[in-house]
Amino acid sequence: MGIFRKYRLLYAVPILDELIKWLEENSYKVLPKSTIGKAIAYALNIYDNLNRYVLNGKFEIDNNNIENVVRPLALGRKNYLFAGSHNAAENIARMYSFFCFL
Repeated sequence: MGIFRKYRLLYAVPILDELIKWLEENSYKVLPKSTIGKAIAYALNIYDNLNRYVLNGKFEIDNNNIENVVRPLALGRKNYLFAGSHNAAENIARMYSFFCFL
């Protein structure tokens, strides 16, 4: 058993067990269409996937690394709106694609 898996089983499982208990208890105390109701429903729906993080040391608990990679692409798309013309936006997109993947 890998050290990360052992660590996660020892420390993360009790926290996740407490989290699911809290989510289940509080899901009936809030309105389903409220912000917290939607958040609780979402967490309950993905709970099984979250538990996979404990069993496999390759899985990260968050997706920050992926979001940091995608963020410049999203910002670039926003900037293309103000390029001046359709051709200018296409040129910017082409240049951006060269620099993004180097």
